[in-house]
Amino acid sequence: MATNKIKWLRLELTNACNFDCSYCTEQYMTRKKGFMDIKLAKKIIDEVALTKISDIIGFQFMGEGLLHPKFNEIISYAKEKNVKCKLVTNGSLLTDDNIHNIINSSVQELYISYFTSDDHSFKIRHAKGIDYTEYQKRVRNMIRKKIETKSSTRISIGLLNTKYSFLPGMDGMDNTQKIRDDVISLIHFIKDIEKRSGVASPDQDITEIERHEDLLENYTFAINSDISVVFIEVGTWANQFLIRNGIKITKSINGHCLNPFEQLFVAWDGTCTCCCLDYDCSMVVGNANQNSIADIWNGDRYKTIRDAMKRKELVEEYCQTCRGKIDLFSFLRKANVKKLSRMLLNRKKLKYLINRGWKRFNFIQNEKTS
Repeated sequence: MATNKIKWLRLELTNACNFDCSYCTEQYMTRKKGFMDIKLAKKIIDEVALTKISDIIGFQFMGEGLLHPKFNEIISYAKEKNVKCKLVTNGSLLTDDNIHNIINSSVQELYISYFTSDDHSFKIRHAKGIDYTEYQKRVRNMIRKKIETKSSTRISIGLLNTKYSFLPGMDGMDNTQKIRDDVISLIHFIKDIEKRSGVASPDQDITEIERHEDLLENYTFAINSDISVVFIEVGTWANQFLIRNGIKITKSINGHCLNPFEQLFVAWDGTCTCCCLDYDCSMVVGNANQNSIADIWNGDRYKTIRDAMKRKELVEEYCQTCRGKIDLFSFLRKANVKKLSRMLLNRKKLKYLINRGWKRFNFIQNEKTS
């Protein structure tokens, strides 16, 4: 039996999305598109309410959860069962009705994948039916309503930095000064709403943002106790982006990862995986339609993966690729030369890469690559 609760229990309400972002694996997903049966969602909520196997349910994985036609019914049911929820959304569907439903539900954490800070960078998201002006308006309206209603929902706003990403189509968010300006504008917007709503919060040291030269390494800036901005670097989705762009990866059979000890993701059709990066559910650990979450969490598939991890062995092919070595020669052939030069001239980024990145490169050509 696993002795710990599930730290990250996530339900994929749908893997359909109204965006087609260049940095997302939506473009590579082969799984059929669909929506989670509300009976399955309620079944899992009931189990969490009864067993407390997880402290919170997150509505996230692939897709945009607010597209689910019964989203409001699902979060209302979670509130009825006193189950805390987290919602991850791209923010485009934050209409007045959805904002009202979120504020009056059990959604305690809201993560908005805002990511792009201007009209130019917004274009790489290939949004359907909405432009950047309307998009920004909806996100800010969510923040305004949260403050005005004194809602306890905590909001995190994700901003993506592609300054040092070498992959094609990943050059939309390179201007860190523009990102800073957008955050400062947001801070002033929030402070103005707080003042007009009679809500007091300490002034933040805006110069702190300036001290983070490139806004990298998952830096979080708290605007107030309930609203934060999270700066993240674009990832490679377990090296899948690199492979898709012709960069060779030598699989590794040795390594360790905390995901199987902390995560359980339920896809819309009930298929379960133990990794947040397994967008196509290649590492199936069970099916929530057939078994309880507890049985899956404590089942043989999880045990096999965990036991191997404890020995620093990787038994899943997806894990072996994720922890694999990047072939330096194919990387240099595909890399954006301009960005590579920029990185090499930046002492801070070069030190970061040396400490955390170069160990992932394979300097010897190897036939066993993906």
